[in-house]
Amino acid sequence: MTDNEQTVALEMLANRQGLSVVEFIKKIESYSPGLAVYKLGNDWKIRQIFKNDFPGVFATKKDAIKMAERHLDLYKDKLIDPVPYLSTSETIALRGAR
Repeated sequence: MTDNEQTVALEMLANRQGLSVVEFIKKIESYSPGLAVYKLGNDWKIRQIFKNDFPGVFATKKDAIKMAERHLDLYKDKLIDPVPYLSTSETIALRGAR
């Protein structure tokens, strides 16, 4: 994978969110798992990086924070190697751009 392909792949991921690459990276870097959790009734929920609520609920705050940390790690992985996270059509477009 060339640096150009990595850059194009990252641009594709950012575009999905309607953001520039710089905005996309800033959003990921500013995410704080400890601040992303909130109580809902007797359960805990998390907000994902792009402000969507995670579909599941957690019995403890600790479990919710662990999931938020995993969520952040996934997005950090996307910054390092974005290609595996592309959709099929994005992958075809990327390969066609060679």
